[in-house]
Amino acid sequence: MPTIVDYLKNYREPTPNWLERPFDRNAFFSRTVYYPGSGRLEDGIDDQPVRVCNLARATHAYVYVDYGVRMEEMYEELRRRPGRCFQGYTISGEVQELEPCDLFPNFTSWPTHLLDDRAREHAKIHQPYFSYAVFERDKDHDRSHGGSRFAVLFVGADGFATYDALYCQSDTTPPPFLALIQDHGFGCNHGKFGAGGRLETLACGTGVFPDFLLVGDNTDHWHGYHNTGAEPDPGGMQDHLRKLFRRDNDESGLDIT
Repeated sequence: MPTIVDYLKNYREPTPNWLERPFDRNAFFSRTVYYPGSGRLEDGIDDQPVRVCNLARATHAYVYVDYGVRMEEMYEELRRRPGRCFQGYTISGEVQELEPCDLFPNFTSWPTHLLDDRAREHAKIHQPYFSYAVFERDKDHDRSHGGSRFAVLFVGADGFATYDALYCQSDTTPPPFLALIQDHGFGCNHGKFGAGGRLETLACGTGVFPDFLLVGDNTDHWHGYHNTGAEPDPGGMQDHLRKLFRRDNDESGLDIT
């Protein structure tokens, strides 16, 4: 049985030159991994999506989103303990603090989908932040450890609204190459990421679907995706086995009308 890394190697790309420059929105979002509800930092960052995609060289840009991680916590994790973030990699240069206008071209007027009382309350309580960092492979690791560089955008915001604002605005932003979805009983999210939940409903309503889903063993995959047959890979704080699903080209998703 092939591993998830083996499967994703079919989509490998060369290390892009934009990783050596300041944040470039169009370049960064050309192929991203999206991880909503990426988790608190007490046990370090869940590096699984970076680990498998970086080993496969399938993508070099990652979006980690969680409104439960305070900006001060993220600063400490990135600046004071960079070695804990992703094993074998250290931050190259400085962490960039981005403004909403750097990420959302139509920030003052972007149309929202699924905007309801729960989303409004979360928006009032949680002040978003956007921290961008490029990670470089340590000199004591070789190519077998992964790519030479990758970039991560850490977002302190709601995972549903961020997907909407980044990917669902009918501009030139491609959908995520891969999204990691896992629901936790005490995750404090105001909806589900898995099947029938708010994120799938948003994707169906806007027609914006990731090519792949990396799905935790306690979460149901979205309609219109099939198991690739790759060997499940453990990840997250409790090492849940996660399976790789690929979207069927002939499926249009759930009927949410």
